[in-house]
Amino acid sequence: MTIASNSIRYAVKVLNDGMTLCAVVPKLLLESLETLWQTIVSPKTFSIMKTRSYKTLRGMVARAMFQTINFNEFKSGQFCHNRLGWIKFKLPESERQKAYEMFASAIYSNGKANAYKLMRYDGKSYGILGRITIICKSYGFRGDYCAGQDYPSEIRFIQKLIREN
Repeated sequence: MTIASNSIRYAVKVLNDGMTLCAVVPKLLLESLETLWQTIVSPKTFSIMKTRSYKTLRGMVARAMFQTINFNEFKSGQFCHNRLGWIKFKLPESERQKAYEMFASAIYSNGKANAYKLMRYDGKSYGILGRITIICKSYGFRGDYCAGQDYPSEIRFIQKLIREN
C-alpha cells in the first residue's frame, strides 16, 4: 500500500465518523510530511563522510549525482553520490592527475601543461571554481566549464585566481 492510498482510506473513514473535511486535510498533510521526512532523513542518507575508494575516475564520476563532479568538490575530497549522499573519496594518484588534466583542459588551451597549477591550488573555494566540472556522458567523459554571462573574462579571472595563489 502506498502513502496516498492509506491517506485516502483514512480520510474516508474519518468522514464517515462525522468529522469535517477541514479537520481531515491538515492532519493528512502533516502525516504525509512526517512520512516524507522519515524517508528522506534515514540512517542510510546520513552516511555523510563515509570514505569510499575508487580505482578509476570514470567509476567515481559515473556514480556522482548527475554524473558530474566540480573542482570545489574534488579539491575538498568529497562529492554527492547518487545513492549515498555526500561522501569522502580516495583515488589513486594517477587518476587524480587525469582529473586535474581534465579540469585544466576546461580553462586552459593546453590543459596537460597547466594541470600542475591546479594541483597546487590551495586557496579559497570560490563559487566560480564550482563551474569547472568533469562530465560523464555516454560518449565518454571530459572537462567542461559552464560559462556565466562573459566567458572570456570569467576564464581570465579563474586563471588569475590560480596564478596568484
